[in-house]
Amino acid sequence: MSAYFSFLKQRLSLEIGSEAKDAGEFRAHQLKAVIGVTPLMMAANVIIAAIVCVAFSAKPFAMVTYFWAAMIFALAFAGIYSWRRSRSHPFPGRVSSATLKKVTLNSTMLGFVWGALPLISYPGGDLASKLVTVSFVGGMMGGGCFALYMVPRAMVGYLGAMGGTFALALWLSAGPSDGSIAALLLIYAACLFTAGMTVSHTFASSKLSELRVEEQASIIGLLLKDFEESSSDWLWETNASGAMVRGVQRFHQATGIAVETIEGILGGYAIETLLNSKGICGKGFSDFVKRTGERRPFAGLELHISHDRNGDAWFAVSGKPLLDRSGQFAGFRGVASDITADKQAKQRIAFLAHNDALTGLVNRANFSQAVERCFENRRISSGSQFSVFYLDLDGFKLINDTKGHNFGDQLLVEVGTRLKRALRENDVVARLGGDEFALLLRNEISIPALSALAEKIIDSIERPYEIESQRVNVSVSIGIALAPRDGREAQTLLNNADLALYRAKEEGRGTYRFFEIEMDDIVRDRRMLEQELRAAVVHNQFELHFQPLVSAIDDATIGFEALIRWNHPTRGTVSPVDFIPLAEKTGLICEIGDWVLEEACRTATTWPEQMTISVNLSPQQFHNRRIVSSTRKALYASGLAPHRLELEITEGLFVDNTEEALAALGDLKALGVMTSLDDFGTGYSSLSYLLKFPFDKLKIDQSFIKSIEKDKTARDILETIARLGKILNLSVTAEGVETADQALFLSTMACNQMQGFHFGRPIPSDQISAFLLGETSRRLAGREAMAEATERRNGMKSAG
Repeated sequence: MSAYFSFLKQRLSLEIGSEAKDAGEFRAHQLKAVIGVTPLMMAANVIIAAIVCVAFSAKPFAMVTYFWAAMIFALAFAGIYSWRRSRSHPFPGRVSSATLKKVTLNSTMLGFVWGALPLISYPGGDLASKLVTVSFVGGMMGGGCFALYMVPRAMVGYLGAMGGTFALALWLSAGPSDGSIAALLLIYAACLFTAGMTVSHTFASSKLSELRVEEQASIIGLLLKDFEESSSDWLWETNASGAMVRGVQRFHQATGIAVETIEGILGGYAIETLLNSKGICGKGFSDFVKRTGERRPFAGLELHISHDRNGDAWFAVSGKPLLDRSGQFAGFRGVASDITADKQAKQRIAFLAHNDALTGLVNRANFSQAVERCFENRRISSGSQFSVFYLDLDGFKLINDTKGHNFGDQLLVEVGTRLKRALRENDVVARLGGDEFALLLRNEISIPALSALAEKIIDSIERPYEIESQRVNVSVSIGIALAPRDGREAQTLLNNADLALYRAKEEGRGTYRFFEIEMDDIVRDRRMLEQELRAAVVHNQFELHFQPLVSAIDDATIGFEALIRWNHPTRGTVSPVDFIPLAEKTGLICEIGDWVLEEACRTATTWPEQMTISVNLSPQQFHNRRIVSSTRKALYASGLAPHRLELEITEGLFVDNTEEALAALGDLKALGVMTSLDDFGTGYSSLSYLLKFPFDKLKIDQSFIKSIEKDKTARDILETIARLGKILNLSVTAEGVETADQALFLSTMACNQMQGFHFGRPIPSDQISAFLLGETSRRLAGREAMAEATERRNGMKSAG
């Protein structure tokens, strides 16, 4: 028995949504099912009630039966009214549990009314009346059970009310056969109840499954719609005739073919006809036609479509044949992916692998390969000579730094355009990087013709450029090498063209030079010097010389400038002019600069405390602010007071990375060292740097000092710089003073310090003590020379 009740409990639990998410929709299906059978059931109730009235019309309880029938009629009409009302309103998608409670209540009431029939007929009725009653009530129990199985609680209420009332009638009657009837009623009710709950469970499971399927179909539909609207992929489908039945709009967007045209083509493989109308060909389209014709699946076939409005487009198409229920071919269904962006990206990558991104010209690697192919063709066919031009723009860096990189890029593009116009279609124009270009002339051209072409190119490049409403000029230097005369391999020929370019730039720029064999000797010597310079760093072949810095007031020595010398074991003393540029080119300048700083600071600690030491810096030492740590290390190791160290920089420091340079100078200032702007007046934007950073000193370039005796303009410039220094509270130093007349003129200006051979040449550190001891006699001699210079100057004025 307990097992039976567990079974019933399990079935009853499925009435309403054990799944809360689906409960409202499930109840709507229950209500709809009940309403669907309401007219039939209410009609049955009325007809059977009428038959009962006829059957019991001659019985003593006939009047009570009529009253009972009236109740049945009332409930039946109420049910019909509810049914008609529901038909006049849209059926709800979700129903609350309260609505089903009303159904359960109405069903229970109907069950009580039918259960009341035995209470009417049994007490005073004969056996025939009892049998009639049992047959009617039993039939209504069965009919009601299967009419209400969709709502188990309504079914339970109906059967419970009817069976309970019937049992009460049997108990009140207590006739000889009532016990048997009660047993049969119990068995009958149990069977009805079990069968009803089983059918109810099947109904509930089926409806819940349908709801899940509908929900999944809705989700899939939404996902597909979103996929087709927002994705670069879309679904397509054709019928058995090949006409498109899905994906028409996206196909229109992809190909530009009118929607009406796509939808209007029937018969044959319409999709192939449409694609062919766009001029599509190639392996992808051929495979597509073949596979669809053979009704075989395919994947990843690439179709190239020329779009009238949007240019070229590429699509990857996959599909498989569809079969209907009878196994007959019903068309194709698949996915089309827009791979235009991916295809263009690959083409861009392939282009950049061989071409310059800015100008679109051939790049360095592709140019080298083109030269190699020329050598290969020459070896195969014993061809004639060809030539290579290396070009470098003169003054481009200044334009790029002052007007901005965007301006410079536009200039490079225009230069590339002019070079292409100057050459034949068969020739190659390349941008090697920066402002360097190269030309490959594949056919043999005489040397006079090459000279004429070089001059034509120089003239073309030097013509003014109009960029961003500004006119600029730039010149070009050209190096020329001929194959096989100047090289029988690609790399050799290119190197020799580069050597010729180097010679052209050395000899004044804006010109061209052919490669000559002695140029190679210069390069070999330069490479040897580079190797020896690396060895010099390792074996410490450097030493410092110190040039005095004097006060403009009394010629007293106030400090020294450290100047590096290379004591080469075979070449002798090598001038900084020869090896410093090489050190900067190779990157050795940083190691050399660190050594100079440390050695200069160590030496300065042996001097009187009021004397300073000046050290020249290279812009490369400021990379990643290396100079800050190097300076801190040199000061710490030597114990030199920071204010005694003066670091001299040129404005070339600011050309590549002004912000980084200014940040490093700020850190040096925080250490307490002095900073000096060297070679002031020779650059193009020195004044702007004075605004950006508070230097301590200006050093006037010696080119102005050499001209002051004869050039009034030079004197005026010097006086202006001196006054500027005074206004900005900067110390002003004049370097390169070689005569007493120059010293005399500078002493009348606002210069604070002077430096030059007139006061002393650079000397080794071991001679500084003797130099300082002899300073008094030198100052007297200097004053006598100044006096003579004054007399000469006054004599010249008197004569004038």
